[in-house]
Amino acid sequence: MKFAISFIAILLYATSAFAGHKLHPEIDITGAFGLKEHGTYDIDESQSSTGSLRVKVMYDINPKISTGIGCGLDGYHFPDYNTFPVFASASYFPFKKRKFHVMSDLGYSPKISENFEKGMLFDLGVGYRTFFREYFGMNFFIYYNLKQFKKNETLMFDDKPYTYKYNQKRHSIAFGLGFVF
Repeated sequence: MKFAISFIAILLYATSAFAGHKLHPEIDITGAFGLKEHGTYDIDESQSSTGSLRVKVMYDINPKISTGIGCGLDGYHFPDYNTFPVFASASYFPFKKRKFHVMSDLGYSPKISENFEKGMLFDLGVGYRTFFREYFGMNFFIYYNLKQFKKNETLMFDDKPYTYKYNQKRHSIAFGLGFVF
């Protein structure tokens, strides 16, 4: 956990000097509800939820396309998983005013400690961005989230260890708020 917080702090600090230029940091806070989880076992998603805090550094290639990298902390509930996604991000702004946009993230969550699961990440959504000052704005978005969880769990039965491997995929719809610098 200390590694994750340190990594996010360094990423923010390293890019803060570039705020307002072609290279700019963004902080996203999201909440989601599950649609379906399947894999080794199927789960009723009616009670599942997700909370995320992600930081990314975006580079404006041209007025219509931004790409970047990011990382974050995602907490999935019912069942419980924690992940530390590291991802590539892209946004496409089809209109000249750069307000509406299509966005996507693709990445991987490494197992950074016993409390975190590994697996792939894919997000695809739309958003609306507005600026209040020259270098400060907010981003409102909705997206589809696909998350893979891979885990090996060892259980003891009759004093013998049994290793159980599972591979789950969770489909969710997420709503979020982002801060753009």
